[in-house]
Order: sequence, then C-alpha cells, then structure tokens
Amino acid sequence: MKRSIQILLIHALLVGCTRESDPAPALPDTIAAGRLVVNEVVASGSMVANEFGEHADWVELYNPGPAMHMEAGEWYLTDRSEGDAEPFELPTMDIPEQGYLLIWCDGEDLITDEVHTDFALSSKDGSLRLVHVSNEAELIVDEVPIKDGAQGDASMGRAPDGTMNWTRLSPQTPGAPNELAVEP
Repeated sequence: MKRSIQILLIHALLVGCTRESDPAPALPDTIAAGRLVVNEVVASGSMVANEFGEHADWVELYNPGPAMHMEAGEWYLTDRSEGDAEPFELPTMDIPEQGYLLIWCDGEDLITDEVHTDFALSSKDGSLRLVHVSNEAELIVDEVPIKDGAQGDASMGRAPDGTMNWTRLSPQTPGAPNELAVEP
C-alpha cells in the first residue's frame, strides 16, 4: 500500500512538471489607448512652414486614446543625438481624443500659438524621446530613431496612426492621418 501511494505521488509530480507553459503573449500591433506617442518626424526638408515662415524640423505627437491633459513639468521631449542635452519641457495643454500636436524642433525655445523646442533634430544617428515625469520617476513613453527617410520631401511615421509600423510617408502629413501618405 505504501509503495502504491509513492508511485501515485511520483506520477502526479511528473504530470505536474510536464504541463505545457502558457504561450508568450503576442506583441501588439497598436499602441495602448491613452498612451501619447511620437507619430511622425521630419529631420530635414520640411514641406510645411512654421509661424515664422521657416521650413524647420518637426515632430508630431498623437493621442490614440481619450482626451488628455498635459501638465507643464510632467512631459519632456529630447533629441538623444545631442548627448546629455537637457530635455525640452512641453507646456500645459490638452490633446483631444485621436488628436495631434505638432512641435517645431527649430532651436527657437518658444511657446506661442505653436510649440518650438530649443533643439533641432539630427538627420543621422539620433533618436527622439518622449518622457513623462510622475512622482519624481521618469518614464520613457516613446523613443524613435531618426533615420534618413525623415528628410527631403518625405517623413517617417506610423501608418496607420498609433501602430507599431513605421514607414516613409510622402507627402508629409502634419496634423493629419498618416495612412493617406504611405509610399508604395
């Protein structure tokens, strides 16, 4: 009898050890709702002029989720190609659901009707970070490499908006859906 119990226990342990593990979750092809993302980038050769008539570098942020309020001192943008450059503090503003925010990366360091960072984008070997600070903790919300495709008459962007798929866009689509401009 004792031997039968031992055999049953060993069998139960072996069955428990050979159970298939849960499969790894698939990577999402869209960004979670409520997560602000860098959606489109032009590092050289903007086809659109800013309020000063300059064709400067720009970044488009996209809010795929419900309307959100950004508070000054909580959201920052930085061009990582500049080494340890200070991040640019984004102003207090609201971004509507599925809304866009165009930010000029022209070195003007000015907030008017438009937002102008204190840096320009590097068209080679750089990256752009969107950072959120909460309770003194920094969270990199999005980081995007700046590539050669983000210059000339084209931009680099997510298509469709808010997905993980980056592609070359021509024409550039600041403040508008990217899927209309995907190059074949």
